[in-house]
Amino acid sequence: MFINCRIRLVITLAFLALSTSLCLAQLGRSSKQVSLKTFSLQEGVNSADISPDESLVAIERTSEHKTADNTTIFSEVVELWNFREDKVVATATLKSVDEQPMSSNVAHNPLMTPHFVRFSGEGKVVVVYLDGSITLLRASDLGFLRTVMIAVPPNITRPHVYKGNSRIVVVHTKLEAMEMSPTGTSLALLWVTGFSHGSVDFYDISTGQLMAGWEAPSGLILLEGGHHLAWDSVSPLVYVALPNATPCGNPNNIPDVLGVDSQTGMTKVGITTGLIVGDIAVTPGHELLAVDRNCVNVLQNHHPRMKVFDLSTGKFARNVQADGTGVRYAVSVSRDGQRAVAWTSDMRCQFDWLDMVCYDRAVKEMLTIWHLPDFSVVASAVVNTPSDRPLRMSSMGRYVLTYGKTVSVLELP
Repeated sequence: MFINCRIRLVITLAFLALSTSLCLAQLGRSSKQVSLKTFSLQEGVNSADISPDESLVAIERTSEHKTADNTTIFSEVVELWNFREDKVVATATLKSVDEQPMSSNVAHNPLMTPHFVRFSGEGKVVVVYLDGSITLLRASDLGFLRTVMIAVPPNITRPHVYKGNSRIVVVHTKLEAMEMSPTGTSLALLWVTGFSHGSVDFYDISTGQLMAGWEAPSGLILLEGGHHLAWDSVSPLVYVALPNATPCGNPNNIPDVLGVDSQTGMTKVGITTGLIVGDIAVTPGHELLAVDRNCVNVLQNHHPRMKVFDLSTGKFARNVQADGTGVRYAVSVSRDGQRAVAWTSDMRCQFDWLDMVCYDRAVKEMLTIWHLPDFSVVASAVVNTPSDRPLRMSSMGRYVLTYGKTVSVLELP
């Protein structure tokens, strides 16, 4: 009995010593933390993108105003911002609808489908998805060019039984991600219906024609939020990230990043990341970067690393760690292949004793910029933007765009 107690004491002291040494080693690292100049733009934004020449930001937002008879008019508006001068240089209203209030004080926007805005690869066209169609606008003044009607995949119906009563539930299809090819006129659209059915359609916006379609294999989980498409800059492949397990679960061996040929719709590459994959990016150096979106548990997943894969072989190449935190949620690379950025916020487990579950809580919102291809740290910065927001690095790596309720452009060192 006495020996067992001594053994336990020795193990406990050894654990504390190891923990202390790790903490001291962590404190001794060079953080390279900097303050970033921030350009804050419009609020209430649905989507945003930064132009290839790094001079403009395109946003899509919903505006509303009341008429004399208390009808609320909702309008879908696209704006071009000169973000450095904090001014709007062009505006286009794509659609307006009215909705009578459901109560004396509240009206609901009937256009609740996802909205996306992207610059074309050469930066001459602004591409907007809204309510089942693609609208093409001139990037110089948002003048109308053409509309492309999209074949939205059908909704799915399934029976649902609750307390002995059966009814039919409609699971609606929604557009989860939209990305333009870095060169040419190809557009990829990722559709999600529920959590188990997904597809990608490829359009040529110059002709409005559907080039190919692809159905996601079974066994993958189609999570909402984030962007899960990344174009290869040197081939017609689009990489689609589809997690193989739900957050707070354990990833399995099913390939969760798939390279799809946009011209044929055939799967050409399958990569198993070992993560609950949250976002991906492809470098001009033919590497794929994958970051985690798994839960922060009491004892696990405190400092997940970014994983890098060699796309010429499909094999794992290296881990990239942050300075005392994990790499999570979103990742982006500059088109010139010189830089990468990802969220590296200090995340903690906030334990709910009532439900006996752990929730992610950001103690400090941070992002880190790396130089490619060696992944040396350029800088880390504390920011005021929640770390579950998308990140879009500009083509030459001088700015990072993030958007949610507001749009922010961060100027990088």
